[in-house]
Formats: sequence, C-alpha cells, structure tokens
Amino acid sequence: RRYPYGAALTPLDDHLEAVVQTGLPGAVAVASGPGFHWENAAGLANVETEEPMTVEHRFRVASVTKLFIAAALLQLVGERALTLDGDAGPLVPGVTVRQLLNHTSGVPNFDDDLVSFFEPYRRDPAHRSELGPRELLGLALGRPRLFAPGEGWAYTGSNYQALGLLVEETTGSP
Repeated sequence: RRYPYGAALTPLDDHLEAVVQTGLPGAVAVASGPGFHWENAAGLANVETEEPMTVEHRFRVASVTKLFIAAALLQLVGERALTLDGDAGPLVPGVTVRQLLNHTSGVPNFDDDLVSFFEPYRRDPAHRSELGPRELLGLALGRPRLFAPGEGWAYTGSNYQALGLLVEETTGSP
C-alpha cells in the first residue's frame, strides 16, 4: 500500500516528521516488505521558496550512490559498452575501470578536510556548492596520487565520482 504525501499519518510518518523536527530541512523515506509499501516525505525541498519535499524529488544520497553506480557500470560491462580492464581516460588517464571500482586507482579525495567542507551546510541548510561532479573530480586529479594505479588500496569518493561520469558519458544520460 502506498501512502501519498499528505495522507493520514502512520507511525512511520511520525518518525519521518521527528527527523525533520531535529533541524533537517526535508527527508524522504521508503519502506517495503511482503504485502507492504510505504513512502512519504516531510519538510521542505527548498527552504527559500518553502517548496514541500515530495517522494518525486531526486537528490544525491552520498556514498549510497556507489551501489547504484557500480550496478550500472557492471550492467554496461555485461552489455559490452565498457570493459573492466579498459582505460578510464580521458576522465582518469592511466587508470582502469576496475581500479576505480575497487579503489586501487591511487586517485585521492578532492579534499581531506571533510569537517570544513561540510561546515557551510551546517551554517546554512540552503547552501549549495558551486562545484559539480567534473569540478570535484578535477580537484582530486590536481592532487598527488596516493600511489601508482594498482599498487595499493584507498577508499575515496573520487573513484566513484569518475565512474559516475563514465556511466553518464557511456549512456548519454545523467
């Protein structure tokens, strides 16, 4: 059963509203199981215009996107649109798709000080970065490599930033 935005509240709706009451501008949640489906939104999608959050809104979910990027990438490998051991250039020259996927590329994060990176969002929930995916990857690639490709392991978001862009370029779809 689907509970559209604005329907009678359920205990799950109460929990979602409680999340927003902690100071988060808006939230969307989905819960599914055998014979049950619930989805709802609470709070605001845009604090400046006071546009309400809805289940139709799309937004990045940070590192959770790595799962979806990996699945899409492996599907493209299965369709032979990409190869795991193929070069990830021109996005990341000299690195294979596999090395990005398994964090053995040596590509660093774009910034090591995540506390200061997220500070503008803490001060102003309406803050939006001027940096897009290509700019963030450019910052990472402008830093020294952590190690030569294939010579070590380091979990960095930049690997999946590059893979997401590779999926977009391969499919022609954001």
